[in-house]
Amino acid sequence: MLYFLKRAGGIDSERGSYRQIKVLRQNKVIQQIDLYEFMQQGRIPKLSLKDQDVILVEPQGPMINVAGKVRNPFRFELKQRNTLGSELVDYALPLAKVSHVGVIGDRPNGPFSIYMPYKDFAHIQLKDGDKVLFNDDMHAQVYDVQVSGSYMGPSYFTVRKETKLHDLLNHIPIDPKLADYQSIYMMRKSVALKQKEMLDESLNRLERSVFTAPASSDGEATIRAKEAELVMQFVDKARKIQPLGKVVVADKGNIANIQLEQGDQIVIPNRTDLIQVGGEVLMPQAVVYNTSANLDDYVAWAGGFTERANDKRIAIVHANGLVEFKDQGSVQPGDQILVLPKIDSKTMQSVKDITQIIYQIAVAANVALN
Repeated sequence: MLYFLKRAGGIDSERGSYRQIKVLRQNKVIQQIDLYEFMQQGRIPKLSLKDQDVILVEPQGPMINVAGKVRNPFRFELKQRNTLGSELVDYALPLAKVSHVGVIGDRPNGPFSIYMPYKDFAHIQLKDGDKVLFNDDMHAQVYDVQVSGSYMGPSYFTVRKETKLHDLLNHIPIDPKLADYQSIYMMRKSVALKQKEMLDESLNRLERSVFTAPASSDGEATIRAKEAELVMQFVDKARKIQPLGKVVVADKGNIANIQLEQGDQIVIPNRTDLIQVGGEVLMPQAVVYNTSANLDDYVAWAGGFTERANDKRIAIVHANGLVEFKDQGSVQPGDQILVLPKIDSKTMQSVKDITQIIYQIAVAANVALN
């Protein structure tokens, strides 16, 4: 039978029924077929068709639209005009996390809408044209929190949603000789998303300023076009940067007792005597901490500044995640020195905007972008 349906172009999905298919022989119904049973269970009645047999596809029956947290978010045909929600559940296969169901439709007395717990949906009457939304509307009562860096014990913890940082730190064993406990910081997804949003806004503003800059002559127009090309290359690279979402919680040995969120990552830095020097230096490398050395010394040990370096404002990423900008002074063990590039003010009109974006990237992702 399926072969002949295919030869006829298949069942019209807007008008034909998948559940009411009849086989007629000498004007008598010899078999009724429901293709939903075939799709769900792989079973179809055994039937040998003969010459002059007729396969009759009945008009489409009542339809229900399903969306949301289900494995089968489709439109389903029902055999009867009044059907219980339990039957639709067998077709849609909701996910385990579904907590509520919404039903929107029309009834004889007017528009109909209801939002109910999932356990009550099995007994509700559904009608032709209803729209059903399966939703996971229960807020999580526990959070998953990850620990990384220098620690002992498990790397994942499940905590209640009212748990604060100090509550969890009391259950994380560390080796004081290996862990820099006073420089703990966190990485939070919501902060990373906000940093990415702010960075994208700055890049959009930069694009608008470049493409709308007026030109008073052909020569200036040529310069603006070249500048726009360079800016677009910079923007393309900047959009690929993924912020880390760092949250500074430790300052001079004091750790803020902040509320934890789902997906938080607590970082306990390793105790180290190295200083990482990167960005616009000739030989980016790790240098051993020296109590008598200053910022200029570490840059010199990394080969000095490149021609593109901005030697007036250098980013210092401290072990606790805090980022400072300075042109001189001391650094601490575990710090990262990032020499940022300078922008040629003679050729680039948008120096201020680009410089701001470079600083944003340095803070959000600890990267010195050229």
